[in-house]
Amino acid sequence: MFLDFFRSDTGKQRDIAGIRNLYARYGDDYIDILKQRAGDRTLDKRSHRHWKRLYHRAVKDPDIVK
Repeated sequence: MFLDFFRSDTGKQRDIAGIRNLYARYGDDYIDILKQRAGDRTLDKRSHRHWKRLYHRAVKDPDIVK
């Protein structure tokens, strides 16, 4: 994705670590958890963007947890 070009490697690694942490905690249901949190409108805008970004990264590259 073009916008990934502007993200720092540290941010990308932190996102990947967060996704792997969810996978370790919830197993194969981690996508459902991410989808649920990404759609939760009770979160503030920053948290909503965070979960939405993690959800899209996990869906785009499912091999991230392997």
